[in-house]
Amino acid sequence: MGDKEFKMSNYGRGLVALAGALAITTVLAATPASATDVDCSSQLTALSGEISGADFANEMDRNRLLGKVTAAGGKLGMHKFEDAEQKIYDIITKVTALRDAPKEKINDGDANDILDAADDVLACIPNP
Repeated sequence: MGDKEFKMSNYGRGLVALAGALAITTVLAATPASATDVDCSSQLTALSGEISGADFANEMDRNRLLGKVTAAGGKLGMHKFEDAEQKIYDIITKVTALRDAPKEKINDGDANDILDAADDVLACIPNP
């Protein structure tokens, strides 16, 4: 990433991934029983893991994206599928902008991994 290398230790990444997974699990566990017919938790956890493991130039970008994953999980739990879908599209838009920025904010490989995981979540969300 140019002159400066933005790296998080494996321990730090693990903590971020664990926090993201716990947040998603908490949101999904708090959903009403009628919401159990839509289970995208593994796809959301995978997306969170890809975001957590990526190297970002700005740590706030990672945190905002993880917040959007958690929000999408909450929307799914309430059967607000269009809202959940929009949160995932927000992630795709932001990651694409970071990848395509004149000064690299995330490398192509990490961005593509996140985008692939986001596509998996979209495929899981029922069409309203």
